[in-house]
Amino acid sequence: MYRARARAAVRYVKSQLLERSPTWEHWKAVDQACAPVAEQVSKIVADEIGWPNHHFLPEDPLEVVLFAPLGDGGEGLVIGDALDKLTGGVCDEPWVSKCRTFGEFVEHVQRALVNRK
Repeated sequence: MYRARARAAVRYVKSQLLERSPTWEHWKAVDQACAPVAEQVSKIVADEIGWPNHHFLPEDPLEVVLFAPLGDGGEGLVIGDALDKLTGGVCDEPWVSKCRTFGEFVEHVQRALVNRK
């Protein structure tokens, strides 16, 4: 049952991504400084997991965005190395349990980057 719902959610997000334009205004509305980090993190996620583009919104469900079923039947969350390179390895907290949306996840990464400096 969970897999069927997960697949439906993935299909929905994928269809939404295909319709979205590459604007980052929705991220600026959350936090002006968040937009560049959102774009970097979005590109990593899209490249590593295989989404059609990186036009994620802050309200996209993190569980779907990061744990999208891959074509080979495996589960996602393959972004660890790329994210470590972006953050210098400072984003190692158990963030998944704390974040429900992609926006919360990006804010967590942004805080990790700020605290690293």
